[in-house]
Amino acid sequence: GSNQPFGDCCASQRPERSPPQGVQIVSGFLPLPDCRRLVRYAQKQSANWLMVRDDEKSTPGKFVEKRDTGRVTQQVDMNKHQGFLNDAVRRALEEVASKRFGPPDFFETPYVLRYKVGGKYGTHADSEIFDPQKGLFYRVADRDISVLIYLNDDYEGGELTFNRLNYSYHPAAGDLVLFPSNNIFLHQAQTVTRGTKYALVSWACLKATPKLFPGASRWPPIRV
Repeated sequence: GSNQPFGDCCASQRPERSPPQGVQIVSGFLPLPDCRRLVRYAQKQSANWLMVRDDEKSTPGKFVEKRDTGRVTQQVDMNKHQGFLNDAVRRALEEVASKRFGPPDFFETPYVLRYKVGGKYGTHADSEIFDPQKGLFYRVADRDISVLIYLNDDYEGGELTFNRLNYSYHPAAGDLVLFPSNNIFLHQAQTVTRGTKYALVSWACLKATPKLFPGASRWPPIRV
């Protein structure tokens, strides 16, 4: 009844606190030898900066992209390891997410993000965007569950922070993190200050959820 955001009035700020309800962390989900193998491969691969639409230069017949100052990270081409990444996410959904959130229907093709020094990912919700004029969040993607698997921990900074829940987490190599993709779980990747961070990312839709945007993904969905 305080009319304050949950993170300001209710969420514990103790450093040793458990994850907020809805955030599930499985330590060592991906074995360390697999993590090291993927990182060694990723270090040698080319990568593309995450881009956003340039509204000033785009026209109805021309789509122009630009670098996003809020998303300073690169998508790594994992090539021959893509099948392994798919299997890792599928196992996370079948063995872990299904027990907490319900049966998954499909997930988006997973990929690896590389955060060098200065790399970060600003505050966002994975399935919704905010309309400041109406003061409302709108669903823009068929995403129910966000899936993160961290591949290394030999870096500084780069914490995963849930902005509304007063919770920040520095992952260890192999950790799996699952949480709902809606705006309650607004989150960000803090700036990396030393080393390079690698994280596997994907998003899943549950069977019970109506599909609002069929065919909107750049890649065909992968059925669980």
